[in-house]
Amino acid sequence: MQFVDLVLNPFLGIMAVAYAALAVRVARTSPQYATSSVSFFLALIAGMLAGSAFSYNADSAGLYSIGRTLSYSAAGFLPLVFYTIYREYTVGPPRVLYVVILAVIPMLSMGIALTNSMHNILWIVNETPTGIVYSEMTSHPYYSRVY
Repeated sequence: MQFVDLVLNPFLGIMAVAYAALAVRVARTSPQYATSSVSFFLALIAGMLAGSAFSYNADSAGLYSIGRTLSYSAAGFLPLVFYTIYREYTVGPPRVLYVVILAVIPMLSMGIALTNSMHNILWIVNETPTGIVYSEMTSHPYYSRVY
């Protein structure tokens, strides 16, 4: 096993915990809307890092699926939260209806990721005697045209 393989998982896990702690600290500093949006943004980054820690060199299909679900869910909502933060600090908060419309694709992606074991739209993972074999479905129309 290479040095990177030994160090990367603990590093990603430690960074996920650090971003989660930073999100809690930012959320507790002030009850303002913008501060809670920044806190949610940091929590999403923590979710992406935790998902990467779970899925990188995973030993079981379950761990790999948990990691990919965390990564897809967090990555889907990151642009939306960034947009709301941007709007909050520039022109004012965006309309709620606009945010709800923009949230349709991330919510759909999260639902597909949570139920991926039923349809294998986003990834395929198989357990073999030599370990798990996985493939990302980047050629699937949902991934290439929607996500």
